[in-house]
Amino acid sequence: MGATYNSLERQRHDAPKCHPNTRVAVINKLISWINGNVDFNALILWLYGAAGAGKSAIAYTLAEICEKYGYLLATFFFWKTAAERNDVSRFVATIAYQVARAIPASRRLIENAVDADPMIFNNRLMSSLRSSSSNLSGTSILLDSTLKTPHLLSSSTA
Repeated sequence: MGATYNSLERQRHDAPKCHPNTRVAVINKLISWINGNVDFNALILWLYGAAGAGKSAIAYTLAEICEKYGYLLATFFFWKTAAERNDVSRFVATIAYQVARAIPASRRLIENAVDADPMIFNNRLMSSLRSSSSNLSGTSILLDSTLKTPHLLSSSTA
């Protein structure tokens, strides 16, 4: 579970986070989006920028804030140099585990999805997400582009 924002592995490696009173405008805009207080009706928000711009720090800080206020559902932080965190096949299982723990009523839905397709965690990412998220309405997804292609990073209930 080193991919979760509050994992022991991330703490040991001093995971990047925003210094106090920095990136306030970006963080506030993301929180407004999570709360549904922005003009666009997007379920997915892509956090992008050049390498080293602070995308992971922003996402980590946002995860801390969301957890503090009870908005955090699940996180997954990809990391190029950690094999278990650089593999999209672990993403769906990690998110499903966190969702089942955060929302006990979802456990049965996740179990049913796994019972219906025991190989669900070996499927292509988008087909796994479609089959596992059909009953998760009101979910917001934050994307981070720390790898060459954007990946889902964090979900929180809106």
